[in-house]
Amino acid sequence: MDYTRRVRSSSHDVMRRCRTIGTIRNGILEPHVPIVAFERFGRQIWQIAISKGTEIRHHGTMKEDEIRQHVRLVANHLGIRVEDIPESHREKRPDFEFFCDDECSLVELKSREKEWNLSAEEISHSQSGGIVERSSRLSEHPTISGTIDDAVRQLATYQSARHSFRIVWYCAYGVFRHVVDEQIDSTFLGDVTIHEGNFLRSWRAYFFNYNKFFKHRQFLDAAVVSQFSPEHASAQLVVNPLSERYDALRASRLYNRFSAGILDPLLEEKKGEGVILGGDADRSSERTKLQYLANRYKIENPFILPMGHYAVMAGVPKPSA
Repeated sequence: MDYTRRVRSSSHDVMRRCRTIGTIRNGILEPHVPIVAFERFGRQIWQIAISKGTEIRHHGTMKEDEIRQHVRLVANHLGIRVEDIPESHREKRPDFEFFCDDECSLVELKSREKEWNLSAEEISHSQSGGIVERSSRLSEHPTISGTIDDAVRQLATYQSARHSFRIVWYCAYGVFRHVVDEQIDSTFLGDVTIHEGNFLRSWRAYFFNYNKFFKHRQFLDAAVVSQFSPEHASAQLVVNPLSERYDALRASRLYNRFSAGILDPLLEEKKGEGVILGGDADRSSERTKLQYLANRYKIENPFILPMGHYAVMAGVPKPSA
């Protein structure tokens, strides 16, 4: 019997900006105009996937060369020249050098997939009318955290004076790539969503929790967080304001190439869309951190609203033609 798998996906995302690069057709990136900015909070998203029998339509695990090609497509579209770094049997090296005219940046590529990955029991359950659920926290992720540590080690051991900046490019793909995108951002930034007691205002609070930008501030200047499917590509430059090269990065050609798709906590603070837990904050408890933000930004009764993603799937008979 043919089945339509009805997938309901609910996500609580706030104040995220990305640069939607374009649509991929026959391996060629066709640019989108204009640049897309979006803001979502508490919006429910319905996703419909149609399949035959037990087959679920998804893109499957990408090969390494496909992910590398995704990086080249996006970078070339932004006017960045990409050169591969030769592999070595003696050491693990970063993947690329990015060139913006005579400006050179060192880049290490990491990726993470997130699919439904249904078990045989779940497939059988959904076909009989049962519901399959998936839930994820949109916060720091331990596996992503460890991967970032590995990436920074490679950048730190290979860097030279000719490299102006050091960047981790993290690619998310699969059905739930937007979930992974949020988790990557939060792992770098340690951010949470805080609300005022009357619910009239909300912000992203950067560096509230443990974060990789602080840990690796000596070696890591920025991250590129991207989403990829065979049809679409998007990317965002996430800037580390704790790096000693922050001012140089702000003035760089690389920063200018990503100008419509940048997440910079200091700029978010300036626009009133973000707040920052400074180095002088008492981090001994959540209460003391919230009190710091309340005093610094004149927020009444701030509290944290945890962000999460929830999706359900059920199989129903496909209507007759």
